[in-house]
Amino acid sequence: MPRRKQKPKTRKKPMRRTARQVQRHDASRLIKDLVAVYVFTGSGSKPRVFNRTTFIEVPVTDEIDSALKSHPYRWRISTALLLREKNGKRKLISEEVSARDENGIARIEYGDLAPQVVDSHVDLVSSYSNQDLIVTVGWVADPSGKELSPEDEMRLYEAAKAYENFIAAWELPAAEAAGQLVEKVA
Repeated sequence: MPRRKQKPKTRKKPMRRTARQVQRHDASRLIKDLVAVYVFTGSGSKPRVFNRTTFIEVPVTDEIDSALKSHPYRWRISTALLLREKNGKRKLISEEVSARDENGIARIEYGDLAPQVVDSHVDLVSSYSNQDLIVTVGWVADPSGKELSPEDEMRLYEAAKAYENFIAAWELPAAEAAGQLVEKVA
């Protein structure tokens, strides 16, 4: 029986990446399950970072901070009105924001998130007819561009204690009558 000729084995060349590509890959891997959650609590409000699957707040280490700030990402941003209905039920009205930089490019940097949502919040608040149900406003931004379900968004806002610190306008008379300290935030 004649022997078959074997094909010569070719060595695959290792894929070469630039240092920038390696940094971007490492940064993306580090923040793949993280989202930034912002709840308006006054003039000093800052976004906090949560795990998108466990809904647990993640301490922002220098490594995570630099990963978020070092590269532009395709952020998926959702602004929201956080409401409390008169029966006490918590409700969320959210709207997706198209995040683009000044040149119209979809990849933006972490520091440019807040300006992206300001106009959206103003429009969302002014268009909502039942103003006395509004507790506060907030946004969720995902650097991976993955969409969050409304239920997951609500769980993130609850993990950020968005409903703990504020009351809706319709609750003010009862809170004042009960002698609870109430500070109005504009």
